[in-house]
Amino acid sequence: MKLKMKVLVSLILSFLILYTGAMSLRSLHLNSLSESSQAAAQFLEEEGFNVMYHSGHYGPYFFDSLSIMEDPHLNVWEVQTVNPEPYFGMELHNEFFKVNRHPLSSFFGLGPTSVVVMMSGNDIITAYSIKRGMIYSLYGETREEVHREK
Repeated sequence: MKLKMKVLVSLILSFLILYTGAMSLRSLHLNSLSESSQAAAQFLEEEGFNVMYHSGHYGPYFFDSLSIMEDPHLNVWEVQTVNPEPYFGMELHNEFFKVNRHPLSSFFGLGPTSVVVMMSGNDIITAYSIKRGMIYSLYGETREEVHREK
């Protein structure tokens, strides 16, 4: 019985050490990001998501009234409540993150979900989620759910 207890205590302590180390690495990673990436990560944390890591960025890019009617812009803006017109012709970029505590996450909110934050400079314009190749609103809603009559 004493041996089983020692093994259990050892396993718990090992888990805590690994978890603490992983959280320290996460903190170092997020603190080494650019100013706009840090702003995007802070936005996601304030929205209730746990940012696991930054997985890259894309841009700069532009879109207009014609290109918004084509993929990938069409799929992204279909799940938004923000009007895209003020951003036509503006220089934009995207910040990519893996998060958990998200409605699309599996296993009690712990599975990773991809989230993209669309920005102009350090200003957040909007964000959306990607799971299994499908684009959803930031909170995991489909186009139909976002635009349902309320």
